[in-house]
Amino acid sequence: MKKYNVVIVDDEPLARDIIFNFLKDREDIDIVAQCENGFDCVKTLQNMHVDVLFLDIQMPKINGFELIEILPYNPSIIFCTAFDEYAIKAFEVNAIDYLMKPFSKDRINKSLDKTIHFLDLNIKSDDKLNKLQKAREDSLEIMERIIVRKNGKLIVIQTQNISHIEAQDDYVMIYSDGNRFLHEKTMKYYETHLDDKVFLRLHRSYIANINFIISIEPYSKDSYIAIMKNGDKIKVSQQGYKRFREMLA
Repeated sequence: MKKYNVVIVDDEPLARDIIFNFLKDREDIDIVAQCENGFDCVKTLQNMHVDVLFLDIQMPKINGFELIEILPYNPSIIFCTAFDEYAIKAFEVNAIDYLMKPFSKDRINKSLDKTIHFLDLNIKSDDKLNKLQKAREDSLEIMERIIVRKNGKLIVIQTQNISHIEAQDDYVMIYSDGNRFLHEKTMKYYETHLDDKVFLRLHRSYIANINFIISIEPYSKDSYIAIMKNGDKIKVSQQGYKRFREMLA
C-alpha cells in the first residue's frame, strides 16, 4: 500500500493532538511531523517530501495564508479554521478542502480520503493554491506584515517599519530598517493592500510611507524628489505630488 506523508501545523498542542489521534491508525499515511508554527513547517518541507498539510489559519508569527506563499513546494493542503468566514468562502470557490473546528473523526477522514483521491489521480495542488493566492490578492485585506526570504532565512517585516517600496521588473524592493528585501509581488498588489492612510503611490516606480518623508522638493518642471529619513531620494511624479498634497490636506 502506498503511503502519504502528512504534516500537522497548528500552534495549539490540543488541536495537533486531536488530528493526530483521529488519524494515527490509518495505514495509508505517515504523520511525519507536527509543527507549532509556519517557520517549523517550512524547515520540515525543506528536509523531506510532504504530500498533505493540515494547516491552521490563525497562528502567531505567520498565518496560514502567509505560509502558503513561502512554501518551498506545493503539497496538498487541508485548512483547519475556527472562524474567518471570508476565508472559508475562498476555499470553497477554489476547491480547496477545509475543516471547521471543532470537527469529527469522520469529517477529517473524509477530507483526507478526498485529498488522497486527488493525489492518486495525479491532480496537482499548484493550481488550487494559485487560485487561493489570487483570491487573497483580490481581497481588500490591509497588510500589517510581509514575509520575505533572504539568505535562506524567513524574515517578518512589520509594514509600519517600511520606508518605501520600489518597482524591480516583476519584483519589488522593500526598504525597511536599513535593509532591502526583494519580493515577488507587484506594485499594484501593495498599493491595494497597504494602509492608504500611511502609504502613497508617489510614482509608477515608488510607494512611500509618508511618516518617513522629510520633504518633497522640485526636481524638474514636471517632477519632484522625496527626501526620506534614511537619506534615500525617490522620484515623485506630478500626480504623486498632487496626491501627497491632498493627503496632507
